[in-house]
Amino acid sequence: MATSTQRLGGRTLKELLADVRAGQPVHRPVLVELKVPAGTFEGRERTITVTEPLPTIEAQGREYAACKVRRLGAGGLVGPDEPPISIGRSRSCQVRVADPAVSKVHASIHRDGASGQYLVVDEGSRNGTRIDGELIPAHAATALWSGAYLTLGRVAFVFLEPAALRTLARLA
Repeated sequence: MATSTQRLGGRTLKELLADVRAGQPVHRPVLVELKVPAGTFEGRERTITVTEPLPTIEAQGREYAACKVRRLGAGGLVGPDEPPISIGRSRSCQVRVADPAVSKVHASIHRDGASGQYLVVDEGSRNGTRIDGELIPAHAATALWSGAYLTLGRVAFVFLEPAALRTLARLA
């Protein structure tokens, strides 16, 4: 369903956490691509909405362990002045998602220089971008936090900051 040009450590969350436990440093956030159950998305007039809640990380920890991990930037998002990371179907996007419900350049993630907060911007996508099921306005920077569900078209991710990855590695 989706492919990525950027991965960190292992291909799965379980492998990444094992690498972190073994001492691999983590400086960048990641997206964990979720396997969304069939029937979760419903199509209406070229828009796709979540029709049932996605499971929580705590309830689905073992299932998430097998999910693919996508690194957000080889050199980006470490410092607040780094360029945004683009997500979409286009080959020019840093995180490529091969799903027809995802726009060529669907969204971007960056870090606010003043606060250090991660932000997501929907780049005017056809099917919208959601955080925890809530549609965010197009072209407006919206706060993104560790553990947030980020949905692009029919593809769902969990956003995890480096500190959260280190905590999960200790708990795993």
